[in-house]
Amino acid sequence: MKASKAFTNRIGALLLTALVALACARTVSAAQQEPVYCVVCGKGPLSGTIWKHRHGTFCAECKARPERCDHCGLPILNDFLKTKDGRYICKFEKDEVVVDEQQAKLIFNQSVKSVLYLTRNVMRLKGPAPDVRLFDIDYWNENSSMRRGGFSQTRQVGNNFTHNVILLSGLPKDELVTVCAHEYTHLWINENKESDREIEFHTIEAICELVGYLVAQRAGFDEQLERIKKNPYTKGRIDELLEANRQYGLFKVLEWVRTGQNARVSLAGGSASASSSGMTPPPAPAPTPKGASSSGAQGNGLKLTSITRTAKGYRAEINGVQIYGRELKRIAVNGRPANLQCHRVTADSALVTVNRGTPVELKLSR
Repeated sequence: MKASKAFTNRIGALLLTALVALACARTVSAAQQEPVYCVVCGKGPLSGTIWKHRHGTFCAECKARPERCDHCGLPILNDFLKTKDGRYICKFEKDEVVVDEQQAKLIFNQSVKSVLYLTRNVMRLKGPAPDVRLFDIDYWNENSSMRRGGFSQTRQVGNNFTHNVILLSGLPKDELVTVCAHEYTHLWINENKESDREIEFHTIEAICELVGYLVAQRAGFDEQLERIKKNPYTKGRIDELLEANRQYGLFKVLEWVRTGQNARVSLAGGSASASSSGMTPPPAPAPTPKGASSSGAQGNGLKLTSITRTAKGYRAEINGVQIYGRELKRIAVNGRPANLQCHRVTADSALVTVNRGTPVELKLSR
């Protein structure tokens, strides 16, 4: 028993020594860290309580400052931008926001071009180009707890339309691109929805957000994809529209706006319900006819002559025009100009659509 007790005491002493050594090591490690300075006022080295931010750390004195960046929440002291309606934008964010109306109009036009590309001009407006303005005061959000980045309005006199869009100043460029796509979609819906057709408010907003999402996806704005999905503005309808787009495609969503009967695209069992939404799945690609020419001529005026592997991937040459997957180009088919949409190119085939017709798979001859 004595030997056992002595052994236990020895083990306890060794553990205590190890813990003391570890504590000293942590203290030394902390002391050897590089000095920390406040990213707001520049004071330092800081000690005691400090606050961490994605742009750096700041001190207790700056923590108490009432002015905060409208985008990231960083305390404001100097080197900032202030909008006319009193919003602050910090030194880390101010070079990424849009406060110039001409720049905002340019971004709007670029966003519209992306929408038209994604929809093969289906969403081209009947009326003249919208009048786009940049505003500092978002008066359209006056009675709302959430802030929207823009507002759009359509006026109709007979069969003629005029459109106005106002955009909130001080938005980051990538967010403004999605806001422009959103507001442009409102204008398209205003032109194409039947006057007596009732579509739920949140569903309309989700359709506009869906178009903004697809524009951001095409541009590689990953942060905007997350912002749109997490934004509670559509009351969760964005999930329904993303699922409808996945199952049926954007063209079916637009068709539903024009000709559908229901007020909302509903989900059944986790997927878009065709019966409740009024949508029907797009037709499956047509099978290659038996006996069709292996060169891809197939009697449809298309001829696949070569496939080349490049740094960008496989590139097909069809009717003398070189095209990659997910590209849209003008070609001549049977002597007439046509739109060729290439869905994918593999080592020996290309899946294409002419003038939004049935997809056709072209094969290389061997």
